[in-house]
Amino acid sequence: MSKLAPAIELTSPRFFDLDDDDVLVDEEARIDISLPKPRHIKDSVHDYITIADPMVQAFIDSPQIQRLRYIKQLGTAYFVWPGASHNRFEHSLGVCHLAGLLVERLRTEQPYLGIDDRDVRCVQLAGLCHDLGHGPFSHVWDGLFMPEATGEPWAHEAGSEMMLDYLVEDNQIDVPEKDVTFVKALIAGDSERCPYEKKFLFQVVANKLNGIDVDKFDYMQRDSHCLGISCPVDVHRYAIYLEHKRMVAQSHNSIIGSSRVIANTICYSNKDAYNIYELFYSRYSLHKRIYNHKAAVAIEHMIVDALVKADPVLKLVEQTRDPRRYLYLTDSVVQEVEKSIDPALEESREIIRRLRVRDLYKIVDYVILPSNWHDIWKRTGRLTPESIVRQAREEQLDEEERLQPQDLIITWSVLHFGSKEQDPIRSVRFYSWQSPHKAYRARKDWISQVTADQWQEVLVRCIVRDPRHVGPGLIRMPVAPTASSSQAPSPMLLASSGAAVPGLGISAILPPPAFPGTPGPPTREQTPNPFTTVHSKFAIQSPMESPIRRRKRDDMNGDPSASLQSTPLKKARVNGFHGA
Repeated sequence: MSKLAPAIELTSPRFFDLDDDDVLVDEEARIDISLPKPRHIKDSVHDYITIADPMVQAFIDSPQIQRLRYIKQLGTAYFVWPGASHNRFEHSLGVCHLAGLLVERLRTEQPYLGIDDRDVRCVQLAGLCHDLGHGPFSHVWDGLFMPEATGEPWAHEAGSEMMLDYLVEDNQIDVPEKDVTFVKALIAGDSERCPYEKKFLFQVVANKLNGIDVDKFDYMQRDSHCLGISCPVDVHRYAIYLEHKRMVAQSHNSIIGSSRVIANTICYSNKDAYNIYELFYSRYSLHKRIYNHKAAVAIEHMIVDALVKADPVLKLVEQTRDPRRYLYLTDSVVQEVEKSIDPALEESREIIRRLRVRDLYKIVDYVILPSNWHDIWKRTGRLTPESIVRQAREEQLDEEERLQPQDLIITWSVLHFGSKEQDPIRSVRFYSWQSPHKAYRARKDWISQVTADQWQEVLVRCIVRDPRHVGPGLIRMPVAPTASSSQAPSPMLLASSGAAVPGLGISAILPPPAFPGTPGPPTREQTPNPFTTVHSKFAIQSPMESPIRRRKRDDMNGDPSASLQSTPLKKARVNGFHGA
């Protein structure tokens, strides 16, 4: 039951002058003092974020959400870019905010969709809780540590569902079980788990159809902002205003502003086609330039090695599966290892010490493979620590056998535009304002004639834990085949001599080896080009050259031996000088 009280009862004796007789009173006014006020949060990316729903506020004020303050959004990238100090907490607030704006826009522009307050609340909660399951250093935990420590894959989305159940139970939040199930399905982007709900709502937080979702909108802008780099995609160039106590987003040529539901699919205006193409390209660029930066990747494996060695003592894997213990597992686990005096953690402490003094693992070389060669190279075992060591000994480059398989790490990073090997634009539907009830696929040539034919590549790197074990010869990757090549890949090569420039590959030192059974690259003479052919008598002329010197040079060009002869005047000057 709401508690109603006269407005005069809300006065504060610390602020108001209660002795003043000139007080204005509205005797008929009543306000509901039981309802929490909307909360306004100043954000560096979205300006002010307004949280009006009391249940969303209760979720924010829980230890499970507050834990995200202590997990870096970009993991080890903070060791490379000091500006990348933002955490999962502010990202979750941003996703919650954008999710609410998108659904509110759909409700305002298309009221026949039947979106109600429960839908808005559940979508906001899904955006707020979608990263609850992240462990220390974000994707380092679920992408590297857990598979290395357990030998099994582990997804942070599963951890998010575990922590969501614990959040509701631990904080005694009165939320229906049906809504909790709905929020979990929204986090997973799986509409089949809740077939009775509106299908298009599952494309807001985690869009499995084409990857365009508010999670991507926020992290691309937030990461770019904190790193100090430009992000060409602006997803919310719109005006926010209040109408009937509801936040509405007006379209001004933006992705969120042009969103529209057609046949249970979120579609976009054809005017935003290139903007969406830039969204996909920006995702690829961030993964290639930032998330897979060579120093950040090397530090990732240092932290994983330290934590795997510390797991028998700290029981990190067990903590991951227990929400009550996982609540306190954050980036501070590194400091926990550092301050420990347990002899069993000595190896872990030494690795972290190397990290502190910047004695990092070294990426000695890399190769970029076309997508169709990814499975071939992994299946044939051409690039493994064992194959590298074996090749080095066969070539007698490691006669002392200093190089061991445990000294090397081979990483495989799959980089794509969001739809793996497929053109991401083909999975997006567009409409025109002339026919807003019909959505089509876009023709690629109408977006741009400068587009890629390959949408995915594989970055393979060789990392040395201790560069001193490599010896004078540096590990060299084979030359990457072309996407159309179908021959078997060449074996791992090791350059026995010559200083290597990191990142240039073997082609910087050795000619590309021919694949087995194929001839070497043919040579051909260049076709003469009259626009670039230089005359044999061509000479650079200075604008300051005098006509006399120019004529003298022209005369010398007529006789090649003239340039080696001294003029009589010059001889006379020389003889006169010596005679003096």
